[in-house]
Amino acid sequence: MATDRPIPPPRRNVSAPARPISTAEAQAEPPATRTFPPSEEQDLPLITDAERRAAAQAPRPQITLSTTIEHRGRLITVQGIDLTADQFCDLLDRRGYAAPEQARQWQTLPDGTPICPKHHAPMRLREKQGDSWYSHSVGEDALGKHIYCKGYHGKDSPGYEV
Repeated sequence: MATDRPIPPPRRNVSAPARPISTAEAQAEPPATRTFPPSEEQDLPLITDAERRAAAQAPRPQITLSTTIEHRGRLITVQGIDLTADQFCDLLDRRGYAAPEQARQWQTLPDGTPICPKHHAPMRLREKQGDSWYSHSVGEDALGKHIYCKGYHGKDSPGYEV
């Protein structure tokens, strides 16, 4: 059942001052109306400008994050100093380094056949001119040529990005 009562105006926070007050006004206020009794106000520590400058110049503990990545067949340890974990990962992503899922161990079928970490497809052993590798087909390009993935990002594995 609805009534046609007017909506009351919002209430103002009466505990907060309507405007900021100066130090002189605060000190002129009678002690009985102050938030803290005078004894508690006197016990509050005061920080001097010299203490503030000393705290700003004091050495801060450094945060060091590091990771080891594989790039072009080399293992590289990258360190970031005074970065958060998100900033560090964003930096690695912007530089094009492999994501953690590519660094984990390969899964295999019971017979030892590796499984592509991106496409979750079984790989097949290929051999050509005395070289051998594992790859799987991901389809055909516009010219009808098969595209293969070797399970990692690289120019010799164009199917990884498909």
